[in-house]
Amino acid sequence: MRYARFAALVRAVRKKRGLRQCDVAARSRVSQQTVSRIECGSLSGIPLGTIEAVADVLGITLDLSARW
Repeated sequence: MRYARFAALVRAVRKKRGLRQCDVAARSRVSQQTVSRIECGSLSGIPLGTIEAVADVLGITLDLSARW
């Protein structure tokens, strides 16, 4: 799973902050299903801006790095 570490971090931070997926979804203005997909590591097709919005709600800094 390519994004497993990020997915686990999102879920752990959400739980530590005492938030439900629907709480994060409402605050980031995305669907609960999208938050669930992010937590499962299924990021394909999810716009980067959406991932950033969820990360911002949780106080997660998102760094994008490219490798060749």
